[in-house]
Amino acid sequence: MTHGKPVCRGLRIDCGSCTSVMICNYQNQTVGGYDCASTDPTRPYCTKAGVCSSTIDDSCQIQSDLCPSTSKYYPDPANCANALYCNDEYYASKTSAPSSGYVFNYSSQTWSLRRSPADCFEINCFAAGKQNTWTAYKPDPKLSIYCGTYGPMIFECSGINYIFNESKKQCEFSCVKEGSFPHPTETKLYYLCLPTTNGKSNL
Repeated sequence: MTHGKPVCRGLRIDCGSCTSVMICNYQNQTVGGYDCASTDPTRPYCTKAGVCSSTIDDSCQIQSDLCPSTSKYYPDPANCANALYCNDEYYASKTSAPSSGYVFNYSSQTWSLRRSPADCFEINCFAAGKQNTWTAYKPDPKLSIYCGTYGPMIFECSGINYIFNESKKQCEFSCVKEGSFPHPTETKLYYLCLPTTNGKSNL
């Protein structure tokens, strides 16, 4: 299985990566390809001679830094029209939106209609100045993205109403919704979030 740049190996149809098929000519030149999930979301993995399958190839069993937890979908930092399913072993498989007008909604774990440019949050960790930076995932700041040497890494705040603070580079409590919430370290204390005149909650 190819993990780096795809190279034709004498087959006209082969795996370009763990999740994509590449098409080669007789001169061993790559002339095209496609993601397995784009043709059948239930068969997102490429195995053997360019055959898409529901089962991941043994050589592709690599834990993904885009998986902060398991059995859940997470956004693709580089493409808002993709979602990444993290299985119980932290392996990620990509699923594409049903059409170009949809983006992945992490909060609802489904696709949402794209109504404005702000609905699509993307980050290029290989752009100038992005290395070693933290960014809150704007559609749902419960998530944060760290741009490391080898690409993006997704982290998730634990606890109800905790979101990522970019300036402090850490998760902290915020009144995302009203109600009383337990303090993380003091059992006798709690956070009380009350509604305000503008419809938001206040601590």
